[in-house]
Amino acid sequence: VASGESVRIEVPQDGGRLVRLIVQSGDSEPFLCVLKLMQGKTEEELQKEAIRDIYRQTGAALNNAAQANAPQVGSVGGEWMVLGLARSGFEIPEAYYQNVAAYVSEHINEKEQLSPRLSTDNSRVILALTAAGYDVTDVGGHDLLKGLSDLTFLKKQGINGPIWALLALDSHAYEIPENDDPSKQTTREALVETILAAQLENGGWSLDGNAAVDLTAMALLALAPYASEDRVAAAVGKALTLLSAMQEEDGGYSEMGAVNSNSCAQVVTALSALGIDAGTDRRFVKNGNSVLEAMCGFYTGKGSFGYDSAGTAEQMSTEQCYYALAAYFRMENGQNALYDMTDVTLRGHVHGFLPAHDENGHWTVCACGEKTETQAHTFGAWVVTRAA
Repeated sequence: VASGESVRIEVPQDGGRLVRLIVQSGDSEPFLCVLKLMQGKTEEELQKEAIRDIYRQTGAALNNAAQANAPQVGSVGGEWMVLGLARSGFEIPEAYYQNVAAYVSEHINEKEQLSPRLSTDNSRVILALTAAGYDVTDVGGHDLLKGLSDLTFLKKQGINGPIWALLALDSHAYEIPENDDPSKQTTREALVETILAAQLENGGWSLDGNAAVDLTAMALLALAPYASEDRVAAAVGKALTLLSAMQEEDGGYSEMGAVNSNSCAQVVTALSALGIDAGTDRRFVKNGNSVLEAMCGFYTGKGSFGYDSAGTAEQMSTEQCYYALAAYFRMENGQNALYDMTDVTLRGHVHGFLPAHDENGHWTVCACGEKTETQAHTFGAWVVTRAA
């Protein structure tokens, strides 16, 4: 094309959004020119569309996995997967509840605690079951809320315990059961006070004295419903200022020296709970890169996210980034926050069948007494393994 002349480029509707041209002027060295096609949309709209595509693709991949193999109880391949899927409108397989009922029957103690050390086990399962619409006060006859009624027990896990207990209890505005020892009774006021008292001078939260991105974001999640209270609002403001200052130049966040998707996901989730747009709020955009875009930069293109720059798909990172996207788009759509599940209708009693047997036969039975799959014992032909 001669200098001063124009050129028309036609790209099919299903074509890409980038056009690469080799440009040469006279005998000079040719160079690459990349044109971004806006297709009648702003760059911000196209970016949002691309992020929504990532959200859809990741949801489809996780749902396929959940339908093929029902989630188990655990931090990976379990409750966080269920939370993200349920809050995105997917149906959770009934087999997941049966897995939970079996786990509860095996691990719960007389205080209704799933672990003698980790109160977050109760909290995590409560959040997932609530998101899926199950009654957490009757899981095989056990009340998982009761396991959070002892404030002393919650504090054994550091600040993590109170943070996640408050999130679990507030998820469906649950009434806190009475603890057998009134001096140890958990209250919402005590949980909020415990979290506020643990805030560092610089505005963060920590397990070792140094402000941690993830834990600070989690504390903000728990405090979000109380942000209209003056003291809480002040604490939230300090924490947001700190998180903005801790953001890397590429828009991401690092924990233990590594920029990673998980930390970005926690910040996106916390901001969304507070009604702050993680994609546009200037406090969380560095050099034109938002924390939302930084998190999506770890997307592998295969319905999964990697943890760090290595780009290897990681299940935990995929689940955390997915529920962060659920939190973000719920905020954008004007829906309840990710952890505000008062919009979920809880179903009545659901049978949690466990195997049982006696000398005559075997069956499965629910804590309510309902039996199914009753069969008499059958024996094959006798085989002599050693003569008398």
